[in-house]
Amino acid sequence: MASTISLSKGCFVFKNGKKRKRAHDESKKKLYLLSEDAEPAKGEELRLTSYQKFVDAVDQDVKDLERSHHISLFEQIQDFADKASSLKFGFSKELIPTAVLVTGINMPDHNRFFGMLSDHLQENCSPLVSRLNPKTCTSIKALIQNLVGQIIKGKEDLMPYLEDEHEVEEIQPGFLTKPLVYSLETLCAWYKEKFKNSEGNVRNCNGRRDLVFIIFEEFEGFSVPIIGDAITLISGFRKIIPFVFVFGVATSSSVVQEILRYPVSSCVAIENFQTPPSVHFLNTVLDKVLFSKKLPFKLGSKVFNLLMDLFLYHDFAVSNFVNNLKFCMLEHYFSSKASVLCCDISEMKKRIKLMNPEDLIVFQTLPSCSRIPQSKVKDNADDICFKKYLEESLEKLHKHLSKFNGFVGALNKIASGLPSVPLGKQFRETYIMAFGSLISDTDAYKTAFQLLRLSSREELTKRVSETVVTLNAISTRENVNTNFVQDQLAHYLHQLQTVGDMLIETEEENPTINIGKKMSKAELQEVLLEAAKNKKISPFERVRDELLDFLDIEFKKNLRPPTEFPFHEVYVFDAVQSVKRHLIGAPRSALQVALVNPHLYLQCDCCRIEDSAAVEKSMPDTCIAYKVHLECGKLINLYDWLQSFGAIVDPENSEDGISKNTQARFSQAVSELQYTGFIKQSKRKVDHVARTTFGNS
Repeated sequence: MASTISLSKGCFVFKNGKKRKRAHDESKKKLYLLSEDAEPAKGEELRLTSYQKFVDAVDQDVKDLERSHHISLFEQIQDFADKASSLKFGFSKELIPTAVLVTGINMPDHNRFFGMLSDHLQENCSPLVSRLNPKTCTSIKALIQNLVGQIIKGKEDLMPYLEDEHEVEEIQPGFLTKPLVYSLETLCAWYKEKFKNSEGNVRNCNGRRDLVFIIFEEFEGFSVPIIGDAITLISGFRKIIPFVFVFGVATSSSVVQEILRYPVSSCVAIENFQTPPSVHFLNTVLDKVLFSKKLPFKLGSKVFNLLMDLFLYHDFAVSNFVNNLKFCMLEHYFSSKASVLCCDISEMKKRIKLMNPEDLIVFQTLPSCSRIPQSKVKDNADDICFKKYLEESLEKLHKHLSKFNGFVGALNKIASGLPSVPLGKQFRETYIMAFGSLISDTDAYKTAFQLLRLSSREELTKRVSETVVTLNAISTRENVNTNFVQDQLAHYLHQLQTVGDMLIETEEENPTINIGKKMSKAELQEVLLEAAKNKKISPFERVRDELLDFLDIEFKKNLRPPTEFPFHEVYVFDAVQSVKRHLIGAPRSALQVALVNPHLYLQCDCCRIEDSAAVEKSMPDTCIAYKVHLECGKLINLYDWLQSFGAIVDPENSEDGISKNTQARFSQAVSELQYTGFIKQSKRKVDHVARTTFGNS
């Protein structure tokens, strides 16, 4: 077996000493053939360019939305600090003002959140901000070192205030051969020099106040004795340095009282703050980024549903959702050659013009292209005609996607408050249902309209008003023409507000049912149904039925699934199995595959096998022991297992007895199988072990 033995998937580089020269031929950088002399070039470069462009745009948009989402909370904390520094609203000079910030359980988002909070405080309140994390503050000394070290930046600023200057060697600026010893006394001396004048009054630095903010990230993760001692020590310098604490709490604000003892909690003045739920921020990201017209890439219903499940049932982290979205974009641009046209409309037209017949085959062989009527296929057999048809189809799909989002929002608004919410509460739920299949054919859609036909005037008027507002907002943002629908809804809305309640009759006032002769049950039911059609209705019921019939027609026309359009693979990514394989880990399956066929991971010829049940002497010991244990029952005799193992790894000496080297190798292999969970000790027999898994995969 090769020298690089590993059971984990890895990459091993063997340099041969040769250097390859990179060609800088400009013709190879182009995507398509521009002349007969040009060499064929692949579309990876333009696909990579499109991917980088849209990923950078997503990152920037999410960053801007995240800051605007939290700006009001940051301003509240800033106002709290201003009041505390001026001793207004009952703040005492003896207590340290403390903002308890309930951040939620979306732990991956906390690092970026506290980073933005620190930047906001430094820009608008005070440059003296320290962020403390339980991972780096494992002792009271480490906590004080991090606190003072983040506030006092640079050795030159600290040198005059050290208690023992001989501890620090005279070296070149910017280099330290010995770590500096920080203390609160050192911080106090430095602070007095920097922010106090000769009279002892407070002096501002560059117009900013001299508050010292200490942010305790993941407050529950700190050791109780360490956090208690730290607050007690810092409170002793409260009269000299105006400290402000920020506690980042993931669960509930009451946990602060549970962690801090009374002598410690009596040193702080607590005020609670709450961050907005991460679900609200996710809805904003989906509305402004994923469903926006600026991003041509679209998630299919299956992949979108998977990403939402990972968010809602895993960690509630928007950052992880955005990373998963970027992975889907990477997979789309990498795996699909048709994604080269997943770009802006103007750029898409340029790329279509540069296509040659070989490039058009990629689009002619798409699964959605097989649904094109045969008459259109014959008309577009010529390359020029096919290019024109491809361009028109993609433009039509692009416009439909924009209109599709608007009518999904309208459907969600008019059906979101119904009993049992058959179409879902959130926009994303309705979007998933409408994107996967024709929503008008689903039972949920029919149930929603049945409930709407029972709505009162006030309720229906409110729903229609919200629908008009939603259509107006989306049409303005996406540049989609929905004026006809808005005008009709405004007309029906006016009728709902002005119509009377007097009953009107559709047929004669007192219809009679002729039941003179004997009827079967089916005939009687048909007669009664016919008589029910002649019931009295009010003008409101008539307007309500007309309104819902109009909405039903518009929804059926404009909520056609994008996957029914030809060439939708250019924009839509719905490879859910590929996403599951990469984003949802399956460690047990991966371990079993590696143990059954180690060649897939080690890539060595000595481990190559044709049959998965075959066992080779050159395989790793753990793989051999695993394959032997597959032939056993629920309980495995260790001695018999050792004999079988020795017959494979050392067949020449197996008859004379098992050598100590083989015994050691077997012991190590058994220990690794026990560590990975494939076997466990048996309580029934001392010299036996029990299997915990069954099957080869």
